[in-house]
Amino acid sequence: MLPDGMGDLLVYRLWMRTLTDRGLEAAYWPTAAADPMNLAMNYPPLVPYMLSLIGHLVKALSPAAWADDRLLDVLIRLPLCAMILLLAVVAYAETRRIAPHRADLACALIALNPALIFDTATWGQTDVLFALLAVLSLVALVRGRPELSWALIAAAALAKPLAYVLVPLVALETLKRFGPRRCVRSAFAALILFGWVLAPFAAAGRLGPGLRALRTQLDVNPYLSVNAHNVWWILGGGPSWIDARQGPWPFVTWSALALAVFASLVFATLVRLWRSEEPQAVYLASASTAFGFFVLSTHMHENHLFLVVPLLGLCAAWVRPARLLMAGLSVTLLANMLLHDPYLTHLARPHIPGPHVLAPASPAPEDDTVAWYAARGMPWIAEEIRGEASVVGLMATLVNAQANLLLFAAWLLATYRRRSFDDASSLVPPRLAPAVTATAALFVAVTTGLFLSHVLRLPR
Repeated sequence: MLPDGMGDLLVYRLWMRTLTDRGLEAAYWPTAAADPMNLAMNYPPLVPYMLSLIGHLVKALSPAAWADDRLLDVLIRLPLCAMILLLAVVAYAETRRIAPHRADLACALIALNPALIFDTATWGQTDVLFALLAVLSLVALVRGRPELSWALIAAAALAKPLAYVLVPLVALETLKRFGPRRCVRSAFAALILFGWVLAPFAAAGRLGPGLRALRTQLDVNPYLSVNAHNVWWILGGGPSWIDARQGPWPFVTWSALALAVFASLVFATLVRLWRSEEPQAVYLASASTAFGFFVLSTHMHENHLFLVVPLLGLCAAWVRPARLLMAGLSVTLLANMLLHDPYLTHLARPHIPGPHVLAPASPAPEDDTVAWYAARGMPWIAEEIRGEASVVGLMATLVNAQANLLLFAAWLLATYRRRSFDDASSLVPPRLAPAVTATAALFVAVTTGLFLSHVLRLPR
């Protein structure tokens, strides 16, 4: 098994021990004496609840296992890997209703997806938790259970804030199919779930700070792109990260500009969803929204494309462009993670030809953070913080970002040419006119020149 390349499993392990030994309050609001690095929990409640449950079980069943760091890393990953299999089962069961002859394909595209496996089994990321809850929410809505759907989408948002972008779609589809009364009942179900999940914060006398934490978590790492290969990675010239709270014009920040562009996509999606009569149209609408959120929004991380893959899996059996897009995004998502994996780049960097540069992940890398990871046997994390990179590697990130944007444009051409998402089974990949091909070639040429000029100005 590869070592903890990202350092996130180390942090999860520290959080798990804090949650188990000292409780929720100590994990979210640590004292300086107990935690000199100030590794406060910056996740919504469902992730710490999962870590706390694993911690209490391990400590009760085997004190020896509780002291074994490597074993704890495996035990953190295990339930997340099981959720990938559950995602595949959900896709299989739902696809059997729509296109029975391709249910096996939908299951395999998720269960054997290398990008999902790498994110979960190697990095130990928790994206699969909120993705599973979001998929279950959409399936419940399609099957006529809006109250359950709203409770599940609220749970997804309490696992990771990325699920918020699907809330308008769930709300509109509920209003369209079930009417205002069921909307109110569904909203009440979501509020009950929300209150139940936050009850431990209330019991600890921390409900107010807990609610404020849910808001502040939306603005963690407020940069144009946090290693996500999207439009902002290209426009920002890759590293170093640029503060999205700044802007090109007075009173207009980069994040506000990105929000306006993404809101336009959401509006176009909601209009087409309202016109659609087929219940499964919400799957296409959700996949489009999640994909657009990754490509167009600031603050995105390299693994935030995760949700799009299982959403496309719900469409892949009956929409040919969805199968092609799912294959393409599986490649670009995996490449996005591999190109920013500190351990793998640590191994590869000495063998990469050409100039090497410094592109720090933050404008002012902190020496104590570098020393903290180095002291724990993770020199590759220290290298990433210092921004050690090669020109060849940075250009590979550009190619991957260009691929994501071109795939997004092709997807819009295939799915947004019609007034609704109905009859999606007849959709075919768009035939590109010479003008479209020329535009794509010009886009690649211009962005390559601008990106390369920025990279070559970085310090050697």
